[in-house]
Amino acid sequence: MAYTHNKANGEGNRSIELAGSYNVRILETSEAAYSQKSNPTMSLNYQVLDGSQAGRVISFDSFTDTTNANWKIDRILNAINFADGQSFQGEGLSGVVQALIGKTIRITTDWVQQSQGKNAGKWYPNVTDYTVYQQSTISETFNDKPRPQENSAGQVTKANDDAFANYNKQNQQGFTPNQMHGAGQAAPTNAFPGGQPVDIPDDQLPF
Repeated sequence: MAYTHNKANGEGNRSIELAGSYNVRILETSEAAYSQKSNPTMSLNYQVLDGSQAGRVISFDSFTDTTNANWKIDRILNAINFADGQSFQGEGLSGVVQALIGKTIRITTDWVQQSQGKNAGKWYPNVTDYTVYQQSTISETFNDKPRPQENSAGQVTKANDDAFANYNKQNQQGFTPNQMHGAGQAAPTNAFPGGQPVDIPDDQLPF
């Protein structure tokens, strides 16, 4: 039987096991598309460069070019130091994707549970912030935040409820900037305007 090359497999296809702040490279498998409402979108895939999760992949970080959502596109462009006013030629967000592929950045992740579709109840990495990559600051994991496990009913197990309770208790005490964003890096400005979580429409989810 002939062998068929799988580029993503060669890049590493194991997902991260712990939430954390990771130095990553934006992979060639990232792509531009359109939502069901015909809005330009892009989906970025990352590979961790160092630390205990080195080589693992964080996939399907979704962006949409609408008035209320394109701040996220500008935020990642800011973190990679693209010039203010720079234009990206191409259909939809294809020019932005091409400009981002191969770039390095530091991202912070947490977990989000899929609520609809065939993957309902499963937990996936969710990128919550973007900061400038500094080679002297290695990736760090939040060791008390492993991927939650769902049971057959799609609910979080009691053990993971307890883990989250312990994490929330610690989080209320506050993290230092170095714990959250690496030594030598200041804490970024609020990634979520108004301090509220961003409600991502279903048509932006990759699942």
